[in-house]
Amino acid sequence: MGDLLTVVLAAGKGTRMKSDKTKVLHKIAGKEMLKHVVEIVEGLNSKIVSVIGYQAEMVKQNLKDYDLEFVKQEKQLGTAHAVMQAKEEIKKHDGPVLVLYGDTPVLKTSTLKKMIKKHKKDNAALSVLTAELDDPTDYGRIVKDDKNEIRKIVEEDDATVNEKQIKEINSGVYCFDSELLVEALENIDRDNAQNEYYLTDTVDYINNNGYKVIPVMINDNREIIGVNDRKGLAEAEKIIRKRVNEKLMESGVTIIDPSTTYIDKEVEIGKDSIIYPFTYIEKNTIIGKNTTIGPNSR
Repeated sequence: MGDLLTVVLAAGKGTRMKSDKTKVLHKIAGKEMLKHVVEIVEGLNSKIVSVIGYQAEMVKQNLKDYDLEFVKQEKQLGTAHAVMQAKEEIKKHDGPVLVLYGDTPVLKTSTLKKMIKKHKKDNAALSVLTAELDDPTDYGRIVKDDKNEIRKIVEEDDATVNEKQIKEINSGVYCFDSELLVEALENIDRDNAQNEYYLTDTVDYINNNGYKVIPVMINDNREIIGVNDRKGLAEAEKIIRKRVNEKLMESGVTIIDPSTTYIDKEVEIGKDSIIYPFTYIEKNTIIGKNTTIGPNSR
């Protein structure tokens, strides 16, 4: 997938976090949220451009060890405006462009690989990662035609009574044809209540020009959690810590009670080690083989 360009949107402040620190630098399992997202994308062998804005220098400094480029969004004028900041990079690129947010740390590389593969196979102009939710309130609904192609993405406030019944929602992860993305970005306006350029408006543009927009349904809807507040942060933390513990157990580590054992993502533990409950193992700790830790250790 070396012909892939990824644009990670990380310019917003994240006011609902009620924090002096930009949202994408809040930590999950010992690692900043944006680092989780960048590492997910690194598994795709992609060139990565991150759109930054609020506390831009701090974000840059924090990710200095990663191979990615930064572009700055001076004013926050919507999601499409954020992507526009990477327009020069997109213009130089020939191939698919993946667009996702810096607050989606639970996504899996395998899910994105599946999406890109389907995008290419179906010769789509735009593929949208979607999910089915029992309660789709507050999410953009996916309106499809009888060919299972996307006609539009309608936001909660604009949805009709019938559209609100739709359970399939927009995850905010997109795969575009590079040329059409530039064209669409240059042809959308901000004639809406928020006076912002919406990335979802590219769907109308691409459809109206006779190109194909397809949904790619995700298997596990927890992957699309966008962390907007402390509640979302705790939810993502729980999922990622569970994955960390499962990976360690698969490699031969005994964790007596995974639900009360907190291990950071960068930790290494040798096989046949036993970890007792209420143990916190943090940062870059390395534990050898046949070691017993805990209980109540940090």
